[in-house]
Amino acid sequence: MFNLILKQLRENQGLSQTDLGKILNVTQQTIGHYEKGKREPNQETLNKIADHFGVTTDYLLGRVNDPSPPKKQEPPDYNAIILSAPNLGEAIVVAKNLQVKYGLSKEWLHKAWPMAIEHFGVPKPVEDAEPAAHSNGVPGTGIFEDEKKKDKE
Repeated sequence: MFNLILKQLRENQGLSQTDLGKILNVTQQTIGHYEKGKREPNQETLNKIADHFGVTTDYLLGRVNDPSPPKKQEPPDYNAIILSAPNLGEAIVVAKNLQVKYGLSKEWLHKAWPMAIEHFGVPKPVEDAEPAAHSNGVPGTGIFEDEKKKDKE
């Protein structure tokens, strides 16, 4: 399979075996042996062939039909994803999920959160909200008071 693919690629570029041999730093006879299936290139030469013709080594070896190298996928715009959240709470959850999914560092996460806070603003306290339970002298749910009563009995 490699032999036929190599010959087709060479001919499509209008190269002689000698021309391709010079490009790859091998002899015309070596190219002839490749094209007749009598020899196969080593990994270094295979990579040079793939680079010269702009194809993958998998294509040269007949493992895939698409000669195009895979396109490098750009990483997503993490900041845009975070800022597209509906509110600060969701933005923080989105940032943490991105960190886990893409293996981002804790340092990245610690920069993402302030950006989200700056964008969404710091949440305002809810008016008429009850104070947090169990703070100094502030009544809470009463759960601990019930336990104290049981202990005294």
